[in-house]
Amino acid sequence: MVEYIKCLFVLLLAVSAIKCENCVTYDFETNFDDSFNHGNSLCEGMASWQLGNYSSIGLHSPNKETDLFITPDENLSCVSSYGFEMKSTGVVEVYVYMESTSQRDQIVVLANEVSSSGNNVVTGTTMLTPLSTNYFNGWHVLRINLFGTGIFSGYVTFLGVASPGSKVIIDSFRYIPPLYEDDCHVYDGDFVTSSPVEPEPTESEECVAYNFESDFEELFDSDRGLCTGFSRWKLDQYTSLPIDHTSSESLQFISPQEFISCISSFPFEASNGGVVEVNVYIQSAVPNDQITVLVNKIVDEASDVVIGSAGVSPLSSNYAEGWQVLRIVLSASGTFNGYISFLGSASPKSIVLVDSFRYIPSELTAEECKIYDDEVIEVTTPVPITTVAPIGTGEECVTYNFETNFENSFDTDNVLCNGYSSWHLGDYYSLAIDTIDPNSKTFIAPNETSSCISSFVFRMMPGGVVEVNTFMKSASNLDYIIVLAKKVVPSGDDTVAGFQLYYASNDHFVEGWNKLKVTITDNSIFDGYITLLGSTAEESIVLIDSFSYTPPNYADTCEIY
Repeated sequence: MVEYIKCLFVLLLAVSAIKCENCVTYDFETNFDDSFNHGNSLCEGMASWQLGNYSSIGLHSPNKETDLFITPDENLSCVSSYGFEMKSTGVVEVYVYMESTSQRDQIVVLANEVSSSGNNVVTGTTMLTPLSTNYFNGWHVLRINLFGTGIFSGYVTFLGVASPGSKVIIDSFRYIPPLYEDDCHVYDGDFVTSSPVEPEPTESEECVAYNFESDFEELFDSDRGLCTGFSRWKLDQYTSLPIDHTSSESLQFISPQEFISCISSFPFEASNGGVVEVNVYIQSAVPNDQITVLVNKIVDEASDVVIGSAGVSPLSSNYAEGWQVLRIVLSASGTFNGYISFLGSASPKSIVLVDSFRYIPSELTAEECKIYDDEVIEVTTPVPITTVAPIGTGEECVTYNFETNFENSFDTDNVLCNGYSSWHLGDYYSLAIDTIDPNSKTFIAPNETSSCISSFVFRMMPGGVVEVNTFMKSASNLDYIIVLAKKVVPSGDDTVAGFQLYYASNDHFVEGWNKLKVTITDNSIFDGYITLLGSTAEESIVLIDSFSYTPPNYADTCEIY
């Protein structure tokens, strides 16, 4: 292992801390058993990676200094590194070799941050399988551009499978801090291979294709953003269902619980104009069955923004049972790190599932980004075009309470609300709470099942703020309110220009009146509306009294009453 003298390493019980920001390199010549472990929560229950020798497998070592590498078992294997200091926008590079005999072969690399609360947060991921775009047998450099904020303590985790007869190898890795100008080599000499080392391209994006055949528990969680506090989706097999597969290669899927469930994917790099496609199946026995897909842009460690959504349920105006492809065109500036969240519910007699998904960069075609070699899904869900005339110019205040004209001003006809029950009107006389204003007599409230409703169309500007006055007295951790500011896209999918979530299980939850603020993040003036999602237990009080839109730099107070 190469150690640079600018850094001081303290190795204690397989934990290494870096006392300065610098290059970190590691090969597997020394201290593998002390520096790596598979006893953490992520690797629990899995086989470990094992040391191997190049001389024993007939493969030339990439450098005269090394003869050792690590390789996984034929079952899913996992190992995590010692801890070291990293910084957002830094880069992790892993030198790997794959000579595959099976599509099960894989290497997955996770860069993890240990947050101040002690939880582990994935700050970047990359993978290599025979199904990867432009895959070839030989040497590869897997590259992760770290996101997050500031300097943090972290580690890397390797997951992998090596089928009998395959060569699946990690030779070494390195961490390069941002703006690091000195040499950062794993070995003093050259990295020499029998085939060219081809790093993942940094100029153009790659296709991201995922099915649920492996690594579900490791790559998906319910601990971030929207999904926090909800029950997870569950992994199951098609042998339990009387339906045709999407592909002979597809054996597993995920499905929601009877009550609203939520789970989020691993992060991946995406950009404006890219497309997310999700292959879903629904055969419903009750109207409340549903699947909603949200694409999230990661802003920083603590906040995310929804930039696209799609959904299907029996209440959709264009609902058809069977296979569907939910398609979301991304609208956000530049290149960013993001992830996908799946919300859904399924009654015991229904079939509601997600088989797979893919992200297709704008410069690639669907044919260049296959999930399966023999995929046959053809059904798509059309998106209606919104043609409602907007209110205002975006430069004046817009206010609304629910005292008048609710039925004509709000509806459930848009794509996102299809499949949800509607919010209903209520009056404060039936509740033992103080109103937000003496002139306020009426509110709207969700039902015990997830409810959705969208407002009239009004014009919004970048930097404007939507404020929603809410009251919550919760008897259930599943009580929640979601506010989405939506941009009307006449020729495609309406996009999300701002987002706020409030729920009872949040650490910062305060019972009573609260003002949910959504800052408009789009970069142009647009016609839009707000969508309200929510749920309430029978013993809880969850309501919305009113909302306002305040333009940027608006000098006056935006009074609702």
